[in-house]
Amino acid sequence: MMEILENEWALARPSRAQYEWQDYELGMFIHWMPYYGKEIEFLDNPEYRRDEEWQKAAAYELKMSKMDTDQWVRSAVDLGAKYVVFVAKHNKGFIRWQTDTNYFLSMKYSQYKHGQGDIVMELSESCKKYGIKLGIYMCGDTLACEARQGGITSNPDEQEWYTNLYRQWLTEILTRYGSICEIWFDSSLKIDVRDLIGKYAPNAMVFQSPNATIRWVGNEEGWAYYPAWNGVKRYDAISGISTQYHSDPDGDVWMPLECDVPIRDNWVWDPNPKNKLRTVDELMEMYYKSVGRGTTLLINQGPHPEGYIIDEDFNRMKEFGDEIRRRFDNPIAESSGEGEFVEVDLGKIQPVDHVVTMEDTRLGERIRKYVIEGFDGEKWIQLANGSSVGHKKIDFFPAANVSKVRFRGLVSVGQPVIRSIKAYNVGTIPQGFTNNDEQ
Repeated sequence: MMEILENEWALARPSRAQYEWQDYELGMFIHWMPYYGKEIEFLDNPEYRRDEEWQKAAAYELKMSKMDTDQWVRSAVDLGAKYVVFVAKHNKGFIRWQTDTNYFLSMKYSQYKHGQGDIVMELSESCKKYGIKLGIYMCGDTLACEARQGGITSNPDEQEWYTNLYRQWLTEILTRYGSICEIWFDSSLKIDVRDLIGKYAPNAMVFQSPNATIRWVGNEEGWAYYPAWNGVKRYDAISGISTQYHSDPDGDVWMPLECDVPIRDNWVWDPNPKNKLRTVDELMEMYYKSVGRGTTLLINQGPHPEGYIIDEDFNRMKEFGDEIRRRFDNPIAESSGEGEFVEVDLGKIQPVDHVVTMEDTRLGERIRKYVIEGFDGEKWIQLANGSSVGHKKIDFFPAANVSKVRFRGLVSVGQPVIRSIKAYNVGTIPQGFTNNDEQ
């Protein structure tokens, strides 16, 4: 008999935009850094940071002779990603679009397209071409303006000037390039931009800052602890820096998790042989520990400073996407329903080694404990178990010959509502970790 907890009306629920964003499941980060080596010089020499002539000269060095944003987006398509998040401005301060501000470390002072180039515009057009949604990374700190973490200036007398400058940059980003699906304020943001988001990007997911609607998982390794609950307490939500460690199934704010990780050891292009490319097996383990635990996975490509993804990295992303599709594109059978039992009829006895369950989270995250069972022709046997389901839970187990599989709820806040349950015979299961590893 399933234990039914009360007060399902009090559960946190996703907004429509959050619900749709969680369905993306896979995204691609793009850390394109136009300099290689020069940025270290820039950081190590503070006198350069406010030197207009140095900034102009540094920008002028940039040619980007092989810039190919179509190729970047094709890599996202190969992965199966639904969105990209592009680093439009990192903490060094180079502006990768045509800003109208009086700022010198920007595209208008580069040689690329005679100073008329706009990488954000090119990427936006590529995303539209391939049906991929565009997100933007706009950290608050800008060393070229002596603004530190969160957008706080070293000289308090310059705070108003920088605040206005940053707000103009963000306004340009949110008004020129079509719909923005996600905004990354890495390391949070202390500049008030609530009015800009509300006016120009009300449905965008916001990463960090008091405006946050999603959470950083808490590491850059592509995995989440299990269970990865979607709820947090309101106090943690408005902190702007909550992570998976603040997860609470009884939290009153819905704030899903995003797992970010580079495809290599480093986020940006680096020819050092120690900057190893991750294997497909390593990437698949991340997939099980992120998407398979109900979070999204945002995996990074670091294009060459000249503007293209090298072949090895481009091919690896496709290999990763192909393996995800091989395993999970063709279920044996699927079903949906609500209540203590939701059953999938396989038609005959056959091997099953994965079951993928999705909860209808529009009603809140109700399931607190469950088992997956298979019918071997005589009796129901346990195949897997867990606590949270949320957006998605991938359970795997040694192949069992069964004619039916079912979800059986053990503890739930109100009745469980199963959006989808699918059975698979993948032919292989992960090694070295279990469905319910906590790390």
